[in-house]
Amino acid sequence: MYQFPLNRMIGHYKYRRQLAFGHPLINLFGDHLASHLESSPEHRPDLLIPSPMHKKRRRQRGFNQADDIAEQLSKRLGIPWSSTTLERVRVAPRQSGLNRRQRMDNLKGVVRVNRRLPAKVAIIDDVMTTGATARILARELRSAGASDIQIWVLARTPN
Repeated sequence: MYQFPLNRMIGHYKYRRQLAFGHPLINLFGDHLASHLESSPEHRPDLLIPSPMHKKRRRQRGFNQADDIAEQLSKRLGIPWSSTTLERVRVAPRQSGLNRRQRMDNLKGVVRVNRRLPAKVAIIDDVMTTGATARILARELRSAGASDIQIWVLARTPN
């Protein structure tokens, strides 16, 4: 759950690029996923797809935490990842502070798929709040041919 101390750790990782706060969380998450995929290999995705960040925002922040998470999970789980499969084609205002409906409206037309997809993919992100971003990304991936779309996040905010 996205509460203290997890919210502080992710905040330092995401906004201050203090990897020492994020990588232990990613390692624990990777261990959990490895155990799950070992007992349920039918759930293993063929590709990890990080939630995309517009290049302007990436320059401002210095990195895309979803790319870093996907890369680390890829190494741990032996599943390929791609930071170019989904592309943000326009800058959307920040999602924080918006309700679910506003988030969905904010994200219309914001991403496109740039390659052929395998059937099973996992969207990777740091935090899920309302699920609006995941819903929009999954819709685009499904339209491009993915049939089994999982959402993997480090934390979920309380509803």
